Amino acid sequence: MQKTKGKVRKMKSTRYLIRGVVGVALIALAGNVQGSIRPFGSTASLSELQGVFNSIGSTIDAANDQTDEALFEPTGAGNSSATYIATVSWTWPELEFGIYNMDDSSQQLAMFNEATVAAGDSVWLTFREDLDLVVVSDNSNPLAPVVLGSTTYFKEFGFYTITDTGSETIGPYFSQDSLNPGGFAHFLTYEGKGDLVTIGGVGAYNDIAHWYIAAEAGTSIDTTDEDFSDMVVQMESITPIPEPASLILLVGTSSLIAFIRHRFIV
Repeated sequence: MQKTKGKVRKMKSTRYLIRGVVGVALIALAGNVQGSIRPFGSTASLSELQGVFNSIGSTIDAANDQTDEALFEPTGAGNSSATYIATVSWTWPELEFGIYNMDDSSQQLAMFNEATVAAGDSVWLTFREDLDLVVVSDNSNPLAPVVLGSTTYFKEFGFYTITDTGSETIGPYFSQDSLNPGGFAHFLTYEGKGDLVTIGGVGAYNDIAHWYIAAEAGTSIDTTDEDFSDMVVQMESITPIPEPASLILLVGTSSLIAFIRHRFIV
């Protein structure tokens, strides 16, 4: 009888220990997903971005529907995965907007670069492992797509901006807050809510499984005046992936829990 009570106490203690480990891990994980706390900004400071969403028919709340996603990969498998990108709004003609390699932020590929871009203008990203290339192209004419740029193959990516005003270069800034000066946010990401949206001259379509990326290219980040509407794009055929630190923490937590179970629950 005494042994049974001792075993019960031991099992209860172990359960509390595991719960404690999981609780601490989840708190740590929340702190490592992004350097800046979400939601970022306020309804007032994000009113311009909210206007962008409203104008296309989206019910996204710019202040409260922000996600913690900073890194993505194409959803397609195999040697040719295509991702469609359309501009929702663009307010800085000197702005370069593109993707960077998750494993090497200096490896970048511009998707829109120092041009006057209208809402609805679009490009395609094609991930070709067999050719060791990521290609960005203008497919507005399906019979004669124009290759705008390419870089050595990578599949997992974030977003960046660089602004060249002629007198100064601002950036690069990245969707991973930890890569930015001070760890500040320069990108906000939102998942489509299944609304019928219209961008530019494109007809209305359902934006389920689409993602919106809103960029702030300014040099000073302050939640009272940064609007995150310098560039807004919509992308389809991409899916978020965990940031490396978060993935390591998840694996480590699972291993620790497995060890505790093996060590104390026999």
